[in-house]
Amino acid sequence: MNSNSEYSSSTYCITFLGDTNPGETYQLRNEQLGRENILKSRGYDYGYGQFSSFLKSSDFTIANLEAAVTSIRQSELEGIKPYLDWTDPVKTPAALKRARIDAVSLANNHVCDFGERGVDETISALKNLGILYFGAGLNEQDAGKPLHHFFDLNSKKHHVIVATGFEHRQNHVRWKYYADKSSGGVNRWSRNKAFEEIHYLRESFPSAFIIAFPHWGSNYCYVSERQERLGRLLIDAGADLVIGHGSHMMQEIERYRERFIVYSIGNFVFNSPGRFRKFKVAPIGLIVRLLLFDNGENLGFKLCLYPILSDNRATNYNVRPVDERNLRALIRSFRSPNEDKEWLLQSGKLSKDIFGFHLSLSDMGKGNRQS
Repeated sequence: MNSNSEYSSSTYCITFLGDTNPGETYQLRNEQLGRENILKSRGYDYGYGQFSSFLKSSDFTIANLEAAVTSIRQSELEGIKPYLDWTDPVKTPAALKRARIDAVSLANNHVCDFGERGVDETISALKNLGILYFGAGLNEQDAGKPLHHFFDLNSKKHHVIVATGFEHRQNHVRWKYYADKSSGGVNRWSRNKAFEEIHYLRESFPSAFIIAFPHWGSNYCYVSERQERLGRLLIDAGADLVIGHGSHMMQEIERYRERFIVYSIGNFVFNSPGRFRKFKVAPIGLIVRLLLFDNGENLGFKLCLYPILSDNRATNYNVRPVDERNLRALIRSFRSPNEDKEWLLQSGKLSKDIFGFHLSLSDMGKGNRQS
């Protein structure tokens, strides 16, 4: 196993974190049952502490923030939609800022739990601390805006675009979750709309490195055929890389047209008890570090996947890296069912650096595409 560092001054590191939620609703329930409320006893920074040096070393960090950042406590969806999640509009953005999280995706199934006003408060709370957001807005056009990120590398300016959407679900249409021309909400990614948005970005910014960051799939389930169809469609539309989230667990990884689809990176700091044992699934999430480098023409990349144990019942809310002993078995379990069983081990490199054990996958093409 290689122990050399993957990082150098000639690379630019973007870190992707999965489902993130301080979990006030869950912790208040714990308190009512006479159990520890970790937000009161340990504070809002506690979950991020294990990864402090990890996040500080990243040039730019993006998370999926899966709660409405609002002071509202009554929802019109009470008794209709299960799991209504709010988070403190002062403490949570401050903790995200201290953890060095630069941007958050809001295209998920909880940001609209407290209606348009909750979306508005979420956006305001993030703006107040300079945290970038994308995937939700006060109307359809605003919600559909991707994240544009520019950086200099080897005296050249480079452009990365991260686009996100929440998959189309009919029950969320009924609950008025998706933004339209006159109403706020999250960005809806039906097959057609997702393809159109990514295709437009590829046509408009042919030299940009485009990442699709969808929220999709069922809780505590492996990848579905529906996800596979949409994931491949995003690559067909022009995405260089797909990194998904939404199932609360790591899902399979696929190669498609010389591009990688990481179907779900699972939970990061998500302070609910979790239901991994109930569903009999692996309690594993991923931290993804995208290392970008100038290959002379475009941006080449290396993808570093760090597995983390995210079962709070097992860790007592202390999310931690997976050790070497479990890494190889884990990798074999999460290749796509359409792939050869050993392809991840054969294509990737098992490594250890100062942050822990991980699998690195290298760009199979020639940098990002030109159309």
